[in-house]
Amino acid sequence: MKHEELEDSVPLYAAGALDRTERQALEAHLLSGCASCHSMLKEYQSVAALLPLALPQTDPPKSLKSKIMAERSPEIIPAKVIPVDPTKPSLDPGDWMDHLFPAETPVQSPALPWALGLGALLIVAIGGYFAWSLWA
Repeated sequence: MKHEELEDSVPLYAAGALDRTERQALEAHLLSGCASCHSMLKEYQSVAALLPLALPQTDPPKSLKSKIMAERSPEIIPAKVIPVDPTKPSLDPGDWMDHLFPAETPVQSPALPWALGLGALLIVAIGGYFAWSLWA
């Protein structure tokens, strides 16, 4: 493309209206470092950014909200209540598994609390002896 053709396509590029091949050709030209095309592009981009603000404000049609709401929230259908059949078996295993897994109570020796107490007393006595020997 000639430089004049590239300059003519700068406004279309700023508006995003170029097809792929023309856009790539203009981008390659801009990357080559053409200062006049860069400055022209900046001007057109600032104008293109203001284009949406130049449009007149119009109110949406009155029926638009009802159409959107009808599509958004369809009619609510109540859930069906299914009664529970009392004759159906429950998932609780029942008494028949008690012989497989009997509830065991832990067997605790009466000597265990005495042994733990004696061990704690021994540790305190040894600690006291070492503390007394370091002090003396």
